[in-house]
Amino acid sequence: RIFDIVVSRADLYTHNIYLFTLLSQSLVDKKSVRLANFGTFETYTSKATTAQNQRTGERIAVPSKERCRFRAYEAFKKNISGNKE
Repeated sequence: RIFDIVVSRADLYTHNIYLFTLLSQSLVDKKSVRLANFGTFETYTSKATTAQNQRTGERIAVPSKERCRFRAYEAFKKNISGNKE
């Protein structure tokens, strides 16, 4: 344990709903979201491409669309891998 914080489940639920609502709305508005010592959420437009149906071999057009990307900060990566350097 890093922090000794006592929070009720109801409060935790409310805060999580609020956080994910803000995160979702910011991404819908094409804004990146940076969380300190954690990472960045951002949107990007994927390229249109073609795929292949594995059963029939038929080529299928895959249109471009908006996607979400998460990029973890180095401090977060080191923390979860156990490197505390």
